[in-house]
Amino acid sequence: MDEARTKLVGRLAVGAALVLAFAYLAFSFGSFRGLALAVDHAPRAFVDFVYVYYPAGKAILEDGKVVQGFFYSPFFALLMAPVSGLPGSTPLFAWIGVQLAATAALGVAGLRLVPARPPWLTVAYAALFPLSFPVRHSFSWGQVSALLLALALWGLWLVERKKPAIGGGLLALAAAIKYYPLVLAFPWLIAREWRALVALGLLLVLVLLVLPA
Repeated sequence: MDEARTKLVGRLAVGAALVLAFAYLAFSFGSFRGLALAVDHAPRAFVDFVYVYYPAGKAILEDGKVVQGFFYSPFFALLMAPVSGLPGSTPLFAWIGVQLAATAALGVAGLRLVPARPPWLTVAYAALFPLSFPVRHSFSWGQVSALLLALALWGLWLVERKKPAIGGGLLALAAAIKYYPLVLAFPWLIAREWRALVALGLLLVLVLLVLPA
């Protein structure tokens, strides 16, 4: 089998694995609400978006303040403001679009970080990925799990590919939403990835201190 045909077969196998995995979720749970009720104690689908992220963006738009009990950064509330300002049910559909894009980016990032792998592992990854913790919580609770992990993994991958400024910037965006991705920068200290660390620090100062002010 020539190389082009091998690649085509591999891509078809990965696509089939993804379709089957998502079909399993659709058949098993029926809806986002069914998924939310089945995998956790969320009272409805996208509960974190509806009761936390959306009100935070709305409050920033209306009074310029972060709502009480919002345990994310003010920068994330600013990011949510354009979504929260949309009319009707559009904000929820916009957030679902964000989740789909973040999930796709996360799926590709996982493959990028493991360049040398047997074909069966790629197919297994594609089948298991939709069932993973970040993806389930993104579509049950509406959390930022997939988005954070996608930003962090792409940041790590880009630093490995000698693009430290962009990689550091992506990790900074993840840490600016929810602070714990910062721990992933410690290996950069050991490896003396100074450009990545400078980009990380500068962007964090900008989005956490300058913009909210």
